[in-house]
Amino acid sequence: MVEDGTTKRRRSRRPTEAAARLERLRQRNANQLEAQREAERRIEAALKAYVDADVSIRAVERARDEKVTGLEQQIEQARDAAQDRIEQIQAQQAVAVWQLNAAGRTVEQIAELLEVSQKDARRLLSAGRTAVELDSVATSGNSNSSTPSGNAAPADQQQPAQQQPSTVSAGMASEQRDLPGIDSHQNGADAALVPSVPDSSSQRT
Repeated sequence: MVEDGTTKRRRSRRPTEAAARLERLRQRNANQLEAQREAERRIEAALKAYVDADVSIRAVERARDEKVTGLEQQIEQARDAAQDRIEQIQAQQAVAVWQLNAAGRTVEQIAELLEVSQKDARRLLSAGRTAVELDSVATSGNSNSSTPSGNAAPADQQQPAQQQPSTVSAGMASEQRDLPGIDSHQNGADAALVPSVPDSSSQRT
């Protein structure tokens, strides 16, 4: 039996349509796979960016903490230095109050003069007295240590050490004024400042 031309054309067209459709499906699948691979690349890039950012954050935090620690140490040192200086100035202030007391001013007068409470005046006076005593001890210790033990002066040339009259009398006066009931008394004459009266017997011829 001889096939006509229509049947031949139909048979030849079917494989062509199948191949074209298969090609379309393959291309669609390839496009989907490429889109998926592109999504994977974007995901990989996002993950890398996230990790890099996380590492950068940790580095910034470490640098911040180190800088803050250094600044905190500087602040602490500045506070300590300022406190030391304040204590030195307060000691000078207390010595000034002690000098007022040594000059004859009572605690009540000092408090009124400096516009402070009597409690603060007594505290400053006590601190000033302590500072003066410590300075006196340190000064006497330095003078004793500067004298060699093997070069002591002869006995007939040695004289008893004498404290400064103003320091002794002022210290005694301040101690008396600091006691209750004695602040209102006036200071007596300083024995070290009263001129000595010559012996009349020594002037007789």
